[in-house]
Amino acid sequence: MNDDWRAVRAELQRLETENLLRRQVAADGPSGKIFESGGRALINWSSNNYLDLACHPRVVAAAGQAARRWGAGAGGSRLITGALAIHRELEERLAALKSAEAALVFSSGYMANLGLIRVLSSPAPAVNVPVYFDRLSHACIVDAAMTAKAGWRSFPHNDPHALDRLLSRAVATRAEYFSAVVVTEGVFSMDGDLAPLPALLEVCDRHNAVLVVDDAHATGTIGPEGRGSAAYWQVTGHPRLVQMGTLSKALGSMGGFVAGPRVLIRLLENRARTFIFDTALAPPCAAAALESLRLLDEAPDRWKRLVANAGLLRDALRRRGAAVTSGVSPIVPVVLGAADRTLAVDAALRAAGHLAVAIRPPTVRPGSSRLRLTVMATHAEEDIESLAEALHAAITRADQSEKGHNL
Repeated sequence: MNDDWRAVRAELQRLETENLLRRQVAADGPSGKIFESGGRALINWSSNNYLDLACHPRVVAAAGQAARRWGAGAGGSRLITGALAIHRELEERLAALKSAEAALVFSSGYMANLGLIRVLSSPAPAVNVPVYFDRLSHACIVDAAMTAKAGWRSFPHNDPHALDRLLSRAVATRAEYFSAVVVTEGVFSMDGDLAPLPALLEVCDRHNAVLVVDDAHATGTIGPEGRGSAAYWQVTGHPRLVQMGTLSKALGSMGGFVAGPRVLIRLLENRARTFIFDTALAPPCAAAALESLRLLDEAPDRWKRLVANAGLLRDALRRRGAAVTSGVSPIVPVVLGAADRTLAVDAALRAAGHLAVAIRPPTVRPGSSRLRLTVMATHAEEDIESLAEALHAAITRADQSEKGHNL
């Protein structure tokens, strides 16, 4: 009998041989500070639930109340029957958070980026604008950029001078439109560093370009009261700035959004295919995000604890000799290099009671496999010290094992 899936099986075997095969980790409970799986309780260092709001009693209650009032789903797209009052209320709160004229909610951050970048790269019929994105940008940015009819280019990570040179060689579009769309992340998801927004905006000003900032990992984590990277750099309100974000990380819910000039939001309502042809965000998700935003306003101590914990983790790792870059975000990568070495350290940490999932290619570049450690507002100082000690021991054992193999 012929095996029609032979090539697929061979590819899976290749991935396993190269230590790149992924498997889901079944969770027995929510992704909070404690991650329960297979009857074990592990301290969670791999969640984007930075403020630990996903299971906050008020957030869960708000989602339940919305389900009872509005239903479990919106029942249609926003332009048909799915436009609920709770969506508009959420958009008003998000616009205020980002100091923008208006905001538009999508069903996910991925859909928000796809819709936004596609519209900006083709703002009108027969008008096509090239897209330039930071080389370390998230996959959804890359996917969206590759649809640009005028072409796309990546520029070296956090290098405004390289971007300036690229834009200097770009072919100008009609004067009434932006000459280029530049996309970056406010906080980079795998490295935890920040994009230099003031310098990037200077370049955009010089070349009549618009800057899109993916603030998925910055919203709720950096800037005054967690308002994001534009607030951190004090560039909110810049006429060339568009902010994208997600509700599924620090805000503990699900969905994405774009915040910017009202005229852009109106265009997205009419041109963004991922908004027009997608079912509206589920009411419980909108209500949960709204409640998280209220908590962010009412209880700034939670955000302050997150900021403090990020500093404590970096300090604890450095004291034990780990090569950790400076920064203010809750993402602290420990680059270990080879995928098999990273998996070994991952396994050792699980045995010690900590969950820090190995990140391997293609999520990161070959040879840069890592543990992407993320702190939460609810981690205690003793949790952080315990992780740092366990990680030091795991890396030491991995290094000794490698030396033994090389003898």
